[in-house]
Amino acid sequence: MVYSANYLLKHWLCAFAMLAVIGPSLAFAQKAVSTNDFPLQKIEITLDDTQSLSLIVEIAQTHAKRAQGLMHREVLTDSQGMLFIWPDRAVRQFWMKNTPLSLDILFFDEFGTLVHLAEAQTPFSERIVTSLMPVQYVLELPAGDTNHYGIELGAKLTHFLP
Repeated sequence: MVYSANYLLKHWLCAFAMLAVIGPSLAFAQKAVSTNDFPLQKIEITLDDTQSLSLIVEIAQTHAKRAQGLMHREVLTDSQGMLFIWPDRAVRQFWMKNTPLSLDILFFDEFGTLVHLAEAQTPFSERIVTSLMPVQYVLELPAGDTNHYGIELGAKLTHFLP
């Protein structure tokens, strides 16, 4: 996908303006939210008519927890992950800055349907990964879990309490 210089400049300026306003609060949030401060929740992903997958994931439902995410996390085992939850749907953007792990990023719409996935993201990358369409839930898993478990577009995120 190719973006025009004006498009990129506009979005970078907007991002820098946001950082100037919320940067100090993000620094506080990173200190205030420890890796053990995320609630755990069992979720289920329905893969097809006959198969489903159960995972225990950390929940990032507040602004501070979504901002922290899996940054600085050095260990994440199979069947672990983090589910990001918003009260509304919108185009979501992620990056791997300060994240030493390679992750698969799965984007689910407001109905829990997997509509986009970005596999094996590069650790520490500042490249923006976007949902391409409005979503309400994003699941981060260790890189390779998407393939390992057979998670494909159309899978359904179910059995969780938003």
